[in-house]
Amino acid sequence: MRAASNTAARPQATKQSLVPQKQAEDKPIKYSVSGKDVELSVALTQAYFCKQASPAEAYVFNQWCAHVGLDPWKKQAYLVKYGSEPAQHLTAINALLSRAYNHPKFQGMEAGIIVRTKDKELIDRVGEIYFPDDGEEIVGGWCKIHVKD
Repeated sequence: MRAASNTAARPQATKQSLVPQKQAEDKPIKYSVSGKDVELSVALTQAYFCKQASPAEAYVFNQWCAHVGLDPWKKQAYLVKYGSEPAQHLTAINALLSRAYNHPKFQGMEAGIIVRTKDKELIDRVGEIYFPDDGEEIVGGWCKIHVKD
């Protein structure tokens, strides 16, 4: 048997407005990267780095750049958006290499590719040269970082 419902005991519905909310003020953020001043705003980020980004995505990107110390004007960070997916923050390889080279314990690195020959043999090769005319195919890459201690 079902109990009778009492509408007075139900919680009141919250009122939601369909009126657009006021946009937050687009104040530029200022921070320093390697002694150089950087200034970003949502409008600048949308105009120069990712036209498809929403204001919220541009704002988060700006805050992320300031937090991790990357300068998108120097191509150290990118904001990319594919279709309707959320925007993504990418760090440029040169930004990472620059930090590595400036670290006091960094002693250099070696890098190369993994090549599969026509005989299905895998070879770790220093550098990036391979011979596709001889049936070689790149199947991966590698890197060794040398540090003090």
